[in-house]
Amino acid sequence: MTELTLNEFSYNLNYLINNNRRLIDSGDTPISVCLEGEAGIGKTAIIQQLAEAKNMNFIKINLAQIEEPAELVGFPYKEFKIIIDGNERWIPADLLQSITNYEITNESRMSYAVSRANSLILQSIMEIINTGSFLSWKLPKYTNIVLTSNPSNGNYNVEELDDAVKSRLITYKGKFDIKEWAHWAEMFGIDSRAINFALLYETEIFQPKNNVVLANARNYTTFCRAIAGIKDWSEANSLGLIMQIASGCFLGKENTLGALFTTFINNRLDTLISPERLVNGAWDTIASELHNSVYQADNYRADIASILGTRFLNYCDKYLGTEKASSKQVETRLCELITSKTQLFSQDILYTIIKTLCKNHVAQTNKWFLNNNIRNIAL
Repeated sequence: MTELTLNEFSYNLNYLINNNRRLIDSGDTPISVCLEGEAGIGKTAIIQQLAEAKNMNFIKINLAQIEEPAELVGFPYKEFKIIIDGNERWIPADLLQSITNYEITNESRMSYAVSRANSLILQSIMEIINTGSFLSWKLPKYTNIVLTSNPSNGNYNVEELDDAVKSRLITYKGKFDIKEWAHWAEMFGIDSRAINFALLYETEIFQPKNNVVLANARNYTTFCRAIAGIKDWSEANSLGLIMQIASGCFLGKENTLGALFTTFINNRLDTLISPERLVNGAWDTIASELHNSVYQADNYRADIASILGTRFLNYCDKYLGTEKASSKQVETRLCELITSKTQLFSQDILYTIIKTLCKNHVAQTNKWFLNNNIRNIAL
């Protein structure tokens, strides 16, 4: 099974939701989807974000907490058909005493109350996945079922879907991508220093070493939010406080994190130029700061340049999506970076920035290709 980043999965899911509407309108049943991936990479969040972008209701049900199939329909109760004001209505038996001026009929039926209980028997949801219905109820028209699960690789207490269920689904395997997380973090205002730290130490933080992963996107984001109020990470008491917070986020792995933080702070990487200043600051000052960041003596720090290039791109992507955006300011800054006497961003970094912004913001960037400097990089 091919691994997809969450953005790639979102693109696929968007198509399948639109296709399900076509299937339903033609009298066919919609296709359910399953996203499998490690805990904390953002599986549920990406589905919710797409639902909100498409103005769809999002309802999350934790099937891992359902213990009995009956909990999918709720507890049974008896209803009677009555006639009130000339209209037929089904009323629960225990509510009849609170109603006046009605005529009861001889018809009754068993219905099910909504249940708040939780846990899972996989076979009990196969009919829901296949037809969108279960016993006495049916899901609303245009409902899309999207399952998320952890892999059955021995690291999680999960029961694998059997082949009968899998044959009714389209299943994707999701993977974490640091650049996608950094883009999301920029959009949602995560602490700038913490984004730089994650980009620099992505391998050490998010990739397994001896089958142990220091953090996932979920608990690292919690950590970022928790330490955002510490104004100066280099102060004497700051590192100790950061490590105490880390001990609650990373379950005993704070020593590894502490070593990384110490290196990060000692190298003054927590003071890297912010992307907002990188775009809008006076060029003479920015050029000098940027040069000092990406060069150590005469050695070009491609890793630092890559971080700052990613931050520049993500900030511009966010900025150009606002009403106050000045595409001319971004164009001018790109030209200054391109024509700098010393290499600040490599041509690969500049190409990625220009290509992505031109793709995402056509209306604001359609005149950029009249600029020879930008055109030469892009083409």
